[in-house]
Amino acid sequence: MPFDGIDLPVFDILDAPIPAKSRAAGWLLRLRSLWARKPDSVETLVERRLAVVQLLEDANALISDPDAWGQGAYWRFPNHRCAMGALRFAARRLDDIAVPRSAHAVLALVAKSRGYTSVEWMNDRSSHSEVLQAFDEAIALARAGVP
Repeated sequence: MPFDGIDLPVFDILDAPIPAKSRAAGWLLRLRSLWARKPDSVETLVERRLAVVQLLEDANALISDPDAWGQGAYWRFPNHRCAMGALRFAARRLDDIAVPRSAHAVLALVAKSRGYTSVEWMNDRSSHSEVLQAFDEAIALARAGVP
């Protein structure tokens, strides 16, 4: 007789008791919040896409001056930032973690299309103008709705 699981008890993560003061309590709360999360509305997705575009434009503006751009480190005193350092700095006040993740994903897609394994690798092995062109490509992709 094949196993179909009909006789197993039903366990609902949303109704599970949370053990008091255990390490599993925090994980169970997080899992419960992810499980119960409702899908994003169309308006939220549109707002997030616009926020990704704005984040990429802000990061691009931070390194648009060649004297503000750097290689080999995320940030150097006083204001030298690489592409990822600029993206992180521009995202420091955002509440929605999905926005910087999406912005990074789009920029990483551009880096990979150019033959690099990461945004950092692209930044450290490209000229300033090539990095700015990568940001322009990422902004165009984000406007089109890529990730």
